[in-house]
Amino acid sequence: DGDGAPNMVEFAVGGNPLGADASLARIQAMPVGSGQFAFQYRQRKSLGDVAAVIENSTNLMTWSTLLPLSVTKVSDLGNAWLLQANFPAQSVQGYFRIRYSWPGF
Repeated sequence: DGDGAPNMVEFAVGGNPLGADASLARIQAMPVGSGQFAFQYRQRKSLGDVAAVIENSTNLMTWSTLLPLSVTKVSDLGNAWLLQANFPAQSVQGYFRIRYSWPGF
């Protein structure tokens, strides 16, 4: 559909792979208390066999799995949830992504 978001990601966020809606896959930083940081993201209610892993990097080349302190449902968006993941504060600035994978790919 020309929006730059892979079909796997569009599926995982409850988007339409035939419609330009890459903004659905964005991670939005959220303010939280001292000693933590958080972001919100969309995720389809039923991912099936698709696995989601939150990762971080300081250089956009080497990525590590980052386990959240908690993940809470913020809003019901119909076929997807708006989720918030909270993490302990990081000592260095970094980049974050959610990697989706499907067995066999």
